[in-house]
Amino acid sequence: MVLSALGAQVIDVGPELQPLVDTIQPFFGKLSVLVGGLFGLYIILILVRIYYERKKVKILRDIRYDMDHLNRYHGISYSRHRMGLPRKTFNVLRGLVLRRKVIKSVKKLDKKRARKKK
Repeated sequence: MVLSALGAQVIDVGPELQPLVDTIQPFFGKLSVLVGGLFGLYIILILVRIYYERKKVKILRDIRYDMDHLNRYHGISYSRHRMGLPRKTFNVLRGLVLRRKVIKSVKKLDKKRARKKK
């Protein structure tokens, strides 16, 4: 006789082991259905999770879009308002120059006020 375990292996057994094979064969059938069912359920759960993760990412994109528009409206920097290295360097240098100009103008005003008081 022939024993097919999970449909993959074929084993020839003698007449003395035939009662044992007849006893075990239904369990292999149930086991294959159970394992296949668990694997199928696992695949379904993975697909459901992918669906909800994509949905969550879409919601987060919408939130970022709304925040960007609000920040632009209120004059605050937003996610697409990133500065690269050249622009950062330019802003630092411009800030230094502006500070020097402000300091010079404050000193001039102080001198003018001191002259007026005399």
